[in-house]
Order: sequence, then C-alpha cells, then structure tokens
Amino acid sequence: MTPETLLDGKVQLYCGDNRDALAQLPDDSIDSIVTDPPYALVSIVKRFGKQGAAPAKGNAAYARASAGFMGQAWDTGEVAFSVDFWRECFRVLKPGGHVVAFSGTRAYHRIACAIEDAGFEVRDMLQWLYGSGFPKSHDVAKGIDKRRDDRTDILAVTCFVADAADLAGRSHAEIDAHMGTSDMARWWTSRLAQRCQCPSLEQWAALKAFLDFGDDMDAEVARLNERKGEHSDTWKGARIIGEYQGAPEMGFGDHRFNVRDTKIREPSEAARPWQGWGTALKPACEPICFGRKPLAGTVAENVIEHGVGALNIDGCRIGADAGRFPANVIHDGSAEITALFPESNSSGGKQTSGHDGQMRMGRTSGDGANAGGLGDSGSAARFFYSAKADDHDRVGSKHPTVKPVDLMQWLVRLVTPKGGLVLDPFGGTGTTGEAAFREGMRCILMEREAAYQDDIRRRMRLALAGPDERKRESIKAKEGDKPFDAGSLFANL
Repeated sequence: MTPETLLDGKVQLYCGDNRDALAQLPDDSIDSIVTDPPYALVSIVKRFGKQGAAPAKGNAAYARASAGFMGQAWDTGEVAFSVDFWRECFRVLKPGGHVVAFSGTRAYHRIACAIEDAGFEVRDMLQWLYGSGFPKSHDVAKGIDKRRDDRTDILAVTCFVADAADLAGRSHAEIDAHMGTSDMARWWTSRLAQRCQCPSLEQWAALKAFLDFGDDMDAEVARLNERKGEHSDTWKGARIIGEYQGAPEMGFGDHRFNVRDTKIREPSEAARPWQGWGTALKPACEPICFGRKPLAGTVAENVIEHGVGALNIDGCRIGADAGRFPANVIHDGSAEITALFPESNSSGGKQTSGHDGQMRMGRTSGDGANAGGLGDSGSAARFFYSAKADDHDRVGSKHPTVKPVDLMQWLVRLVTPKGGLVLDPFGGTGTTGEAAFREGMRCILMEREAAYQDDIRRRMRLALAGPDERKRESIKAKEGDKPFDAGSLFANL
C-alpha cells in the first residue's frame, strides 16, 4: 500500500485498511496518536444479530456487524476494540508516546480496556462536553399505544409449519441448511408464542417448496407481512386532542410527538401511567481515552532519548490572558453546558500571567473581551471551550461525526513535540491532518472509505487556501448559502 503525499509531504494518506497500513510502519517511529475511532453505537444485539442471524465470519468480535451510527456500516468495533490493533499502534509509537482516542459513552470501557491490554498506561480520561446532542429516547407511553400484538396469529402460522415439518420428517437442522439460515427453523416452527416468528413472503415460498404443504396459510402470512411496521388499532383510533404548531417539541411533556406526526393523541389507560418515561438520556459528552506507552526510564531520560513522554502544559494553557492550567474537561460553549459551571472570581493576584504561544480557549458567549484574564470573573466555563464542528470544519463533508479542527489542534499540540509525527489510523475527513499541519507537524492518515478519502484530499487542498475559498467550497457542497463563522478559538492563529 503506497501512501499519497499531500500538503507538500506534511501529510501522508494510506487508502485502505488501517491494519494493513500499520504493518508497513517501522517500530518506534510515531510521536503521538490522535484519533477518533468508530464508536460502535449500534447495540450488541444488532451488532451480533438476533437469534437465527447468519453465521459469523471473519473477526470473531463483531463479525455480524450491521449498519451502525446513522446507518454507517463502518461504525463497528472490530478494529477499535481489538487488542491486536492497539498492539500494532503500541509497536509503532515511540516509548513514552501518548495515544488520544475519542469514544462514545456506551463503549468507552471497551476501547479503554483494549488500549490498556495492548500495553499502554491509561493516564486519564478527558471529557468533551456539548449542549447540541439530540436525545434519542424512546417514548414509552407512545410505544405502549403503538404496539401491535400479533403473537396469537403468528403462532397459528408457526404451528402449521411445525406440523408440516413433522409430516415431512424434516429436522430444524435440515430446514436451516436448505434455507441458508442459522437456527431460524426453531422460530418458524415454534409452538410457543414467546418464540414464534412469521416468515417473510420469500421465506414462506421456500418453506412451502421444501416441506411440500398447501396454500391454507398463504393469505394469513401475506396479511401479517403487510402489517409489519403498522401501528396498533389503539393508536390509529386514539382521539386527537390537538396538534402542535411550530417546531417539534424535543423534551418530555404530557403529549409528545415527532416531526413525522404532529397530532396530539389522548393516551390509553394502559399508557397513561408511563407518560414522561423514556429509554435514554440526552448525549452531552464524549470521553477521550488518554494513554501513554511506558517510558524508557524516567520522564527526563525519555524526553532526551525519544523526544516524547511529557505534555505541552504551557503551550496548551487555557484563557486569553491568565493561561489557566489545561484541564481534562473541554466544552462547546453552549448555554446548556456553561450553566453547569459555577461562577468564579479570579481577582486577587493569585494567578500568574500566561506564556507566549499558549492555547487560548476562553471564547464563550457573554464573557466579554477579557474572558479568562487576570482579575476577571464569570462562569468557570470560560476556561474550557471548543465549539462543535461547523461548516468551516466540515468543508462540505457528509461524515456524521466530524470533529472541530481547533479541538484536534489542541490535542495534537498537547501530546506532540514541534515538528513531530502524528498518526491517525481512523482518518475520517482528515481533521487531525489539518490540525497537525497548522501546528507545523507531520501526520499519517489512514482511511478505508473512498468517500472520506476524497474529503481528506479536499481538506488538505483547502488547508492552504484562505477563509473565503473555504467558505465558497462549503457553500457549494451544501448547495446553498448559510451564515458562516470561520473564527478560531486560538487567538494566536
């Protein structure tokens, strides 16, 4: 696999599987790893498949991977949760080098354990907080009224198939072998309502041919298949008591609805006690695993010998003037998040001045021009700011999880020596590459998906362009103009 050279050799792009690309890198050649792996947000049940799913192939951990976050087939954990993968990362990283890996809250433990089991020391967990996450909670009251219970009718079908299988002398194993399924015959021939499943029309035709039964149940199977996805008669017949006008309601209320259905229905007696109950909290943070390859001796000895092993504290101090010590919390400046921080007063001369070249992350709304400076006061949130990705960060990409370049730049600067080599094995749209380029560093990106390889090439081209061309490119990709803010959280850039 020959890498593409971008940005006059500052960035190299490996187009293909990162495991193949890693095998080409020499031992102890990378200064830092800053990456945003797939979060594998699809549930374990969906990832492995329910009872009767097709046999697993390939990697044993997540071989039955279905489409993951926002329907993306790459959102699986077969690489990001693999100890073998992180051992390869360990091999190419210099002694004392840091790994910074984003994750989702539901799967942080898996990626952290894989990184630790590969030999890294888990030094900390950073938190990126944001207020713009969309709640993906299931409305329990609505679910009760929408549910349709066809188990009795389905059981009649599966008992009919079971009788036909007995008459034909066919076992479950023989049915599955003929149908090319794994353990589905038990569901299609179940005599228990809890385990019965109606075959699809295609499966029904194949079962008829194999078991040689008549047309008695054809109409019923067709009816049950037509009803799939339909709501219950309770929901359809519920009294409409209003209709919401305006933007869809996002929070809990007595009568919730979604953008596809703005009618407000009177809940049934069974659903009424469960109004306001849901299944998930609003996402507001992403944990970042912060690890380090063991040192070769002391920190002092390691930095002299290998040039890595310490953190760029002064270069990453937070605040426009004061230069507050960098913390393990970063946020997006939204009202929801800043409200969680206490008011603080930094007057009294207890703080020392910042240093040249420091990170300045004090850009929060309402703090004024001197946010983060000596003698100021206000929300403590002003010291931990990094906005969510905007049009300037996306430059037209359709990737669902683009990270803000400023945030990646702060992380790159924190763990990488000037002129060092950064590795991002999950390149995505190339934000880590642009961040490293801004910092005067080199970067190796690895990306398997062709669409995102094109995003990386476009980003690298625009990294040398001015904000006006970047804006035009974003507008062109979005097919329409929108208000645009290309501001950086770094006052010194």
